[in-house]
Amino acid sequence: MLGDYSEFQRRYASKTTDVEILVGTQNYADAIVPKNTSHQLWIQKISLVIATHAAHTVSFVDTSSTTIKFGAHTDAVAGAGILDAIVYDFGPKGKPAGVGKNFSVLQDAAGIIGTVHIEAYERPISGLPASLQ
Repeated sequence: MLGDYSEFQRRYASKTTDVEILVGTQNYADAIVPKNTSHQLWIQKISLVIATHAAHTVSFVDTSSTTIKFGAHTDAVAGAGILDAIVYDFGPKGKPAGVGKNFSVLQDAAGIIGTVHIEAYERPISGLPASLQ
């Protein structure tokens, strides 16, 4: 199972999704939403592919009061040496969001245009044996 991201997605429930960052849109506050408050999102990998650069920051966070941060990319105006693809990889098990919390893609201001691909799954927390939590 090591290295197999889809194993956790098959065992629990895949929440893999793509978010198109469009012209003039700043935030995607509920890019991924768990089934209910007793489910937890696990983010395995985030890939940001930038089509249009802007001097802004894109952040990947959950909606808990303490905000769990999964990564942030501060972009620069297009120029030589600017990366077009950024990847945050948390491995097959992933990094957990807060229980019952949504996953968001946020910009400090609208400007960056591109695609975010998120590999993720959700699993129930309540009622699971301790060995599976």
